[in-house]
Amino acid sequence: MAENVIPMFGWLGPEAAREPRAHAQRDGFLVSFDEAVDRGILTLPKQSNPAVMKPIWEIAKEVLGADIPAGKQEVGDCVSWGMKQAGERRSLIDIASGQEEKFRRWFAPWIYAVSRNQIGGGMTGDGSLGVWAAKAVAQYGVLFEDDPGVPPYSGSLARSWGSARNVRNPEYSKYFDVAKDNPCVCVDVKTVDEAVKMVRDYRRPLTIASMRGFRMDPKEYKGYHVFVPSGSWAHQMCFIEYNDELPALYRLNSWGANAHGSPLRGETPGGAWNLLEDIEREFRTMDIECYALVEFEGEPGNPDWRPV
Repeated sequence: MAENVIPMFGWLGPEAAREPRAHAQRDGFLVSFDEAVDRGILTLPKQSNPAVMKPIWEIAKEVLGADIPAGKQEVGDCVSWGMKQAGERRSLIDIASGQEEKFRRWFAPWIYAVSRNQIGGGMTGDGSLGVWAAKAVAQYGVLFEDDPGVPPYSGSLARSWGSARNVRNPEYSKYFDVAKDNPCVCVDVKTVDEAVKMVRDYRRPLTIASMRGFRMDPKEYKGYHVFVPSGSWAHQMCFIEYNDELPALYRLNSWGANAHGSPLRGETPGGAWNLLEDIEREFRTMDIECYALVEFEGEPGNPDWRPV
């Protein structure tokens, strides 16, 4: 059974995503799936490297010695958590592929603040947009949890940094020079077929925001934990793995490891499999923001590699 969790949302919703200022953010930095392939931004990993093709939670255990736990947001900052959780797993795949990169956790309040203030133009209340978060990490880079002086995550900190009143607060703005060396390029994903190819073939996790809601307790289907669509959530999550047997993508939430019960096949707790037929309906009938984390300039150094 799922833990008794109070759902917290934070996507500003389809109307905000359709506003001219949101669309304007796509110009000049977001490319389509086909453009990314044509321009060489998106390349297939070597299929001869079995380490990269394993489930992401197995890669985490081999690289780090343990899986990365699902995050637990405390306020309406889900957009930053969807980006953070996808980004950290993108880093793991780089390391597993042989890149000399040290694994470091992404700091969610930085993404939240920059997406709302520098990209969104200053916001009141909770919330952000997926396109703002994608442009934030592309233009301003990623701040890591272990960068010098970075405070621990809290909902109050996320709100403080994400407040338009604090745009020039030195406690927040002093990190711009720190984060700029770690940009992440994102690709606009428009179809379920593109989403599957990104995760299955190119090994690029995705963030996704829409009004699609789910029952808190997934159902058992073919021996897997599977989400049951229900209601409306103005929420951003991420797709981190593909399952050909169902077929489905694993949708990771940011309400803690116990939010949706216990997975049945060793998957990362805190999410469930999302059947492709349900995702297809979501893409077709709802306004979707979906971005793949393609190229990430990680932190050079000895790789965190612990072969099992």
